[in-house]
Amino acid sequence: MTPTKKKKEKCPECGCSVNTVNLSRHLNKIHDVACKDWNLDSDTGFSGKDRRGRKAEERKEIMQKRRRMKINIGFFAVLAILIVGGIYLVLFRDEENGNNNRSVQRTFEPEPLENNGIISIPVLSIDSEAKFFSYSTEGKEVVYFAVIGDDGEVHLALDACDVCYHAKEGYTQNGDNMQCVNCGLEFNIDEIGAENKAGGGCWPSYIPFEIQDENIVIESSYLKEKAFMF
Repeated sequence: MTPTKKKKEKCPECGCSVNTVNLSRHLNKIHDVACKDWNLDSDTGFSGKDRRGRKAEERKEIMQKRRRMKINIGFFAVLAILIVGGIYLVLFRDEENGNNNRSVQRTFEPEPLENNGIISIPVLSIDSEAKFFSYSTEGKEVVYFAVIGDDGEVHLALDACDVCYHAKEGYTQNGDNMQCVNCGLEFNIDEIGAENKAGGGCWPSYIPFEIQDENIVIESSYLKEKAFMF
């Protein structure tokens, strides 16, 4: 008598071939999966139809997760672009506009004469009211000011702060002080015209100059070096 060949099924978890009647026990014992999780009948074993349905549902869930992931990635990419663009506008929106967007507009003196890289300004043209000058270089207008202090000396500096220059606001005179329009700090005129005394903080940016034959003498190369501030 020929023995009856037992029907076998592939385990949906590990793929091994298991007798149909033993499949539910295999899943429960080896993989700790209950029969109901794979629509199994304890007598007949794993249902191929239910398995295909289960696999289809899994594929559908995977595709949905992938779509959600793509949507999330796209959302965060757009958000990152907006944030970076906003930062750029806040920090550098005035970079191309030079001094046009200052909240305090300047009245400039006539541009001083330059000869062989030397700019000369008559001392007699400077008084206790700050005079603003402009120097054109690299497509930008480098602005600086000169003023006579209470000490009777000429004090000269760039119309830009060592820290706040990105704001493109510069300085305005407030009595015996020059005030940073951006941060509001004030600096006594008698102290201006020297290297930064604030330890790297806000300060009217220094420009070396000399007094020769009743003229303020400035090397234009110093102004060119500071063009990035405008």
